[in-house]
This record gives sequence, C-alpha cells and structure tokens, in this order.
Amino acid sequence: MTEALTIAVVGHTNAGKTSLLRTLTRRVDFGQVSDRPGTTRHAEAVALRLDGREAVRFIDTPGLEDSVALLDFLARQSGDSRPERVRAFLAGLDDARLAADFSYTNTRGQPFTLPLGPVMLHVANHGTHHRGELVAMLAILEVAHPEDDLLRYLQAQVKPAA
Repeated sequence: MTEALTIAVVGHTNAGKTSLLRTLTRRVDFGQVSDRPGTTRHAEAVALRLDGREAVRFIDTPGLEDSVALLDFLARQSGDSRPERVRAFLAGLDDARLAADFSYTNTRGQPFTLPLGPVMLHVANHGTHHRGELVAMLAILEVAHPEDDLLRYLQAQVKPAA
C-alpha cells in the first residue's frame, strides 16, 4: 500500500486556499470560508480519497500576511535602504511616541486604537506564534526544519572564549 502524498497549500490571505481544498476533496464542511481575511487561524489537514483510501493529504494553512502597508510606511522614512529606514523609525521612538495612539484595522476588519509600544511588542511576540505554526507544519509534513534558535545563531557568529 502506497503512503499518501502530503501537500501544504500556502498562499496569501483570502486567496481561496480553503475553498480550493473543499472543491478538490468534495468536503463542503472543511474549514471556514469567509470574505474576511485571517479566517484560517491554524494548519488543518484534509484527505483526498480515491477508491476508499487516502491518496493525498492536503494541509490548509493560514494566509501569509500582507506587508504592502508596512513597505509603504517604510518608504516614507529617511534613508537610502530598507535597513536604514527601519533604523530611522526606531531612532525616532521615545516614551511619548511609544505611548501615543496607534490606529489600525485587524484581520477581521475591526478598527482599533492602542498605544504604539504594546502594538510593537505584540508584533514581535506574534512572530513566535508563526514560528510555532511553521515548525508544526514541517512536522506534519515530516520535514526536518533548519536550526531556528536565535541564541544558537548568535553563538555561531562568535568564537568561544578561550
């Protein structure tokens, strides 16, 4: 008996990944479909069955975040390169700026206004969520993932003390 082929379906938010898998597998109850971006919040597997056996195992994944607004914002900062523009933004942060209101719309289309400082902390912390999702997806696909520990990366950049 041949093992099922596993395929991760990856793409931008609201591109129709879940709808595609519903159509391919003829499972109208699979996942959630909505006009709102960010509906799929975690990786979920669904099987395509042929002659009663699992032939393909699809992994539906959350959409990749749209970074167009961030790139537009960075383009308005001073500096000749993207790293220089990020440094210019960070250099301009002080206690007053971090406490100032920051308005945004979440992935469900709801507007919010919060202090900039906690929003920036959330962005950094949320990256750990996506790192965990990536590791889980790779484990589901039985793919060994590369070393992703920041301290090990930094340790590899310096020579051990004698």
